[in-house]
Amino acid sequence: MTNLGNGLFSFDAPETGGQATFLYEVCSKSCPNLCDMALVTIQVIRVEDCSLVPNIITPNGDVVNDWLEIPCINSGLYRDNSLVVYNQWGDKVYEAAPYDNDPAKAWRGTLDGEPGKDLPDGVYFYIFKPGPNEPVIKGFVEIFR
Repeated sequence: MTNLGNGLFSFDAPETGGQATFLYEVCSKSCPNLCDMALVTIQVIRVEDCSLVPNIITPNGDVVNDWLEIPCINSGLYRDNSLVVYNQWGDKVYEAAPYDNDPAKAWRGTLDGEPGKDLPDGVYFYIFKPGPNEPVIKGFVEIFR
C-alpha cells in the first residue's frame, strides 16, 4: 500500500485478492488537538462467476477433480447457497444446503454424498442457488472415473 498524501492511499491487490491494514488519524481543522485514530483493514476478495460450475468430476482418488468445486463459493459471499443433483431420470441423488467445497464435505459422485455409494459414470443435472436473491443456475456435470 502506498500513502499518496492528503488522506489518499493506493493499494494494488494481487489477482488472487489480498489485505492491507493501516492506522488512520482524523483531526478537526478548527481544533487541531482534537484527533482520533482507527485501524483500517481493506480486504480484496476475488469473486468468481457462479455460472462457471465445472462440468466434469473424476472421482478416482488421485485428488485431481475428485469432487465438485464451485469456485464462487470460495469468496465467502454465498453462504446461503444450495445444490441439488439429479440423475438422467430426474431422481435426486444429492442435496446440500449450504454446499461446501471442502474436500471432506463436497460431492464426490456418490448417492446422497455417502462414501461407498458410487454413482455410475454418466451425466447428472444440477440446480445451484448461490443465494436467496441470486438467479438459479442450472447445468450438467459428468462423472468420469
